[in-house]
Amino acid sequence: MGIKRAGSAVLGFALIAGVLFATPSPAETPSADQIVMVEPNGRWHVRLPGFADYTFTYGGPGDIPLLGDWNGDGIDTPGVYRPARGSAHLINEIPAFESTAVADTTFFFGMPGDRVFAGDWDGDGIDTLGLSRNGQMFLAGSNATSVADRVFWFGTRTDIPYAGDPDGNGTDGLFLHRTASSSVFYTHDAADGGVALSSGSLYYGIGGDHLVIGDWDGDGADSPGVFRPFTAAVHVHNSLSTGTAQSSFRFGRPGWQALAGNTHLHVPATSRLAPLTGLEGGDPSRRVVIAKISNSYKARPQAGIAEADFVMEVIVEGGVGRWIALYQTEYPDIVGPLRSVREVDPKLIGPFDARVLHSGGQPSVRAALAQVAVDEGNGRIAGYYREAGRRPVYDLMYNFDRLPDDGWAGTVEPVLPLDARVPSGGVSATDIDVAMSGPNTLAWEYDSGRYLRRQSGVASVDTAGDPITAESVVVVFVEQISTGRFDSAGQPVPDYRVVGDGAGVVFRNGQAWPVTWERDNTGDFFRFIRPDGREVPMTPGRTWIHITPTTGSVDWG
Repeated sequence: MGIKRAGSAVLGFALIAGVLFATPSPAETPSADQIVMVEPNGRWHVRLPGFADYTFTYGGPGDIPLLGDWNGDGIDTPGVYRPARGSAHLINEIPAFESTAVADTTFFFGMPGDRVFAGDWDGDGIDTLGLSRNGQMFLAGSNATSVADRVFWFGTRTDIPYAGDPDGNGTDGLFLHRTASSSVFYTHDAADGGVALSSGSLYYGIGGDHLVIGDWDGDGADSPGVFRPFTAAVHVHNSLSTGTAQSSFRFGRPGWQALAGNTHLHVPATSRLAPLTGLEGGDPSRRVVIAKISNSYKARPQAGIAEADFVMEVIVEGGVGRWIALYQTEYPDIVGPLRSVREVDPKLIGPFDARVLHSGGQPSVRAALAQVAVDEGNGRIAGYYREAGRRPVYDLMYNFDRLPDDGWAGTVEPVLPLDARVPSGGVSATDIDVAMSGPNTLAWEYDSGRYLRRQSGVASVDTAGDPITAESVVVVFVEQISTGRFDSAGQPVPDYRVVGDGAGVVFRNGQAWPVTWERDNTGDFFRFIRPDGREVPMTPGRTWIHITPTTGSVDWG
């Protein structure tokens, strides 16, 4: 699809089982294909790494989305196939941002029940339709009402067909996805008549994955990727042999369809978005820094919380709250008071590849922390100091002017979906009462698009006197487990199970959505799933998550 460059073929024939693992996403290749996601209602999302998704609407419920270069101009543009009518509807330009497009070309091809796809069958630079009917392939020679130019057999009636150029010669062949075995077959041979011979096969993905074919490294040859709906993640593979993903990233939601093409190269640049807030002005190349901040009454007011993109609140010994504050869009001048890390912290911060500021911790906890983050606790780097006028123990602060450059060259990816559109099904929730523990009971009040925090009967403010706010508030109920440790006052030090699933509530836009939280492992983040199976996105802005023992409670009205 789109312009292809001839390249050396990477062919493999493998018949051994393979397992797909998510790996960190490497630097994007500008000429490579990118994923485009399409919602069932016809809303399209073009992935632009480091920027806002470019969105528009084309088609509607029941349509099969297509992506191809319909006129030979080198640009992959949208199309839809309407199975009920056997009609194709193509557009030759990328629709304007947030617009609703209408078709440039409409014609008929196939019949209800056919599996439809699009590719360049003769190397002329123009994509046309193909369809599979019980394992028989029909390839069209033009984008007009017609009969197929080529008819042949390939695969079985249950295989799912895709177009792709497996050898990089500029002419598409076919890929087949045999979902029962997670196997992929491909052929260069799309000649008319007879049975096409398989050029090779591989195993890739797991059950439930949706295949997507693209040129992921810009070498001109196509290879498999998968969209995994239940984790809302894409995993792409740069060869035609069984193996693991070379790149993985979160994109889309369950029920969306993944396509691939060069569309991202031809849309106007949109505003950069901060990956943790979804607000304009972000720089995904800035590394996340985490500060472990005390919420003891002795530590208030805290410094630097107004700049936090994202906060997780946990309960430590004595029922006292501590904040895991994440900074990415901007770093504060001063942050604190800083306190020590606990057993649950490495389990929560694994997805962020962050630098962590704190006052110290048990050797076993710091060893676990070092496995998932950079431990820059007190004494490891310059910038820590004791602030005069604060109580001892609650006086350790950090000056970000002294934060050393660590030479990090990664990219921060979003961990939660962020969408300004309000989901359906919410109930009114303008006042929220959260009881995480006896000493850590607080309230949030919705006002003018954000929630304002109150604790101990007064408004929560930072050192500048500004209110502590959040655009989204989430309460996650987790099982408390014992560490076997006690503090100097004899209070047990708690830990928590934060992998698996449990009950929760998402609050945004003055409404509440009871959810089930799901988390497969500590390398992934929480997903918040409604009873209908759809994920609840956060409102762009600060998200505040209460990691609440199951003995706690939340009420709203």
